[in-house]
Amino acid sequence: MKQATQKLDSSTGNDGEPQAARDRYPDALRAGALLVVVFGHWIATLPRLEDG
Repeated sequence: MKQATQKLDSSTGNDGEPQAARDRYPDALRAGALLVVVFGHWIATLPRLEDG
């Protein structure tokens, strides 16, 4: 029984054709938005001073 093995390579698609370069700008926007949400929730939980 002969088993076919295929090297996993992120630079080629399922059909063996090279993939186009990934645009990093939307990824950077998503990462920035995630940081805004995380820090916003963190700041919202800080203790508050009452009456000054």
